[in-house]
Amino acid sequence: MEEGRQEGRQEAKLEAIPRFLALGLSVEQVAVALDLTVAQVQQAAQNQSS
Repeated sequence: MEEGRQEGRQEAKLEAIPRFLALGLSVEQVAVALDLTVAQVQQAAQNQSS
């Protein structure tokens, strides 16, 4: 059950990335705000743009 919650939180973070970038935050700022790595943010941004 806890694993499902963590997956849900991760999904929510990844879905928020394009919104933060649209607001003008840098990839690094988004990573810090969401407690993710810069690589995770970059990957999510690329996935959203394709």
